[in-house]
Amino acid sequence: MIERLKTTPEDDRLILDETADPQDQWDIATRVGFDQLYHLEPALAKMLFSDNDYRQMTGLVTLVARWRMEKYLDRAIELLNDSPKAVVRSDAAGALRGFLWDIPDRDRRAGFVKRILPEWARRIVDDPDWAVRRECYRYLVLELDPERYDEVHHLPNDFDPALHGDWSVIGPLLDPADVPHHEAPADPLSLPGDEALLGDEAAPAEARVAALQRLAADRRYELEETVRNLVVHPDPALRGAAMLELCRTWRRWEKTEDCWDMLHHDPGWQARASAAAATAAFVVGAGVFRQSHLQHLARAVLEDDDPRVQRAAWAQVLAILGDNRPVPEDFDPSRDVDLALIEPYLAER
Repeated sequence: MIERLKTTPEDDRLILDETADPQDQWDIATRVGFDQLYHLEPALAKMLFSDNDYRQMTGLVTLVARWRMEKYLDRAIELLNDSPKAVVRSDAAGALRGFLWDIPDRDRRAGFVKRILPEWARRIVDDPDWAVRRECYRYLVLELDPERYDEVHHLPNDFDPALHGDWSVIGPLLDPADVPHHEAPADPLSLPGDEALLGDEAAPAEARVAALQRLAADRRYELEETVRNLVVHPDPALRGAAMLELCRTWRRWEKTEDCWDMLHHDPGWQARASAAAATAAFVVGAGVFRQSHLQHLARAVLEDDDPRVQRAAWAQVLAILGDNRPVPEDFDPSRDVDLALIEPYLAER
């Protein structure tokens, strides 16, 4: 006997009725899946291969997301990649997330993860709809690092992986041929000798910082390793500029803790000021909002012993909060900082 918690016999009838409104069938899919009405599998499998969007989504929710039936995994991946409807592709991505949700056998689950994650990565790069790209990115990041929940649930509309994605998690899942090639701007800012200048230890640090900024503006992503090495450079302006570009241009989320360490502990004020800008870059550049970004900036505003760093941190607080008030050149924290604006973040430390 069926133990019903959320469904009624009327729901069975609705699923089995091929003349029923497909949207009505989709509306009850979650509770049908919850009550594990496995005797409806043949009808639901037929829906999964239907030409109707709602029926396809009904099959995805029940057979793949709720019941985790491996034999329908190929169809879910096929719909993720080939459905002409963004809503179906989005539901297919979510069904694959549901499929992975509760598989007790770790080795078996690892096999499915190895199969599903590259599919999400390809949709992040290739899907024409920003909402599908964003959903796949969320699922991918959360599968690899559940602690990034707040980050991936505040991603912007019109999600662009080149601007808003963490390529340290996307890139390794793609075949080299699938990694997008970023063309240089039509009017590049960098100069012919900038790449050599960036690596020239005999060149003035100021000139190397300028070269780095121009190369980053041109999205010269292939120079990442060079930029990473500069984060520990003896010159504070150069190592600060490298940290800023890794966060702002290369979107390296894994550098967040290093960025905050630089913000609070680097002996060079230039590096600390750049780290303030890097801390805000994730928020202002990508629409990602974490309380921790403002907590660290508020701390720098009040605790740093150099007014130039305090000014830089205060400017980034205002940028994150969308406050357009001016920041005077002769910045005085006792005069120019609105404590009421940052106290809520200080209280959460």
